[in-house]
Amino acid sequence: MLIAWACLLAAQAAPPKAEVLTAELRGLMVVEGLNVKNFNKTEYTGDTLFLKIAFRDAEGKAAKPIGVFNAAIATPTERLAAVSRTVKKESWKAEAGKIAPATASPDLIAFDEKTGELWIGLVKIPAGGAELRFDVSFRISGLGAWEWKKLSPPFEAAARPPDKK
Repeated sequence: MLIAWACLLAAQAAPPKAEVLTAELRGLMVVEGLNVKNFNKTEYTGDTLFLKIAFRDAEGKAAKPIGVFNAAIATPTERLAAVSRTVKKESWKAEAGKIAPATASPDLIAFDEKTGELWIGLVKIPAGGAELRFDVSFRISGLGAWEWKKLSPPFEAAARPPDKK
């Protein structure tokens, strides 16, 4: 009886791993492009879009999971891009604060140590861009996946555990 009671207490004290990690969408970061002179005309390089995601453990501390990020980016009338990024251990070492117009790339993944946000590069768009919509997912092997459908400005969603395994 005592062993059964101890097992019950242990199960209550340690929530399942999937319930411990949360993900929160914190909006879109737009890194404005540059006007580059090309022969006799000036061309705009385009704005680079980054989606900011914060992962937290049970204590509310920043977590740095490894996983796969996918996004479908569209306007109200057409699909613009499908994006897939693998978030590796090395992804968390790039400093978001060092991203500049000359270095911003849609392939870039960087971490903002101050805010605990992972910036995931999406696409380059012309200045001003268009009205965008995103379908986004982040999958962590063995833990689960988060899905956000039909995101629109301000591209934010409250922190929550994974949707499914």
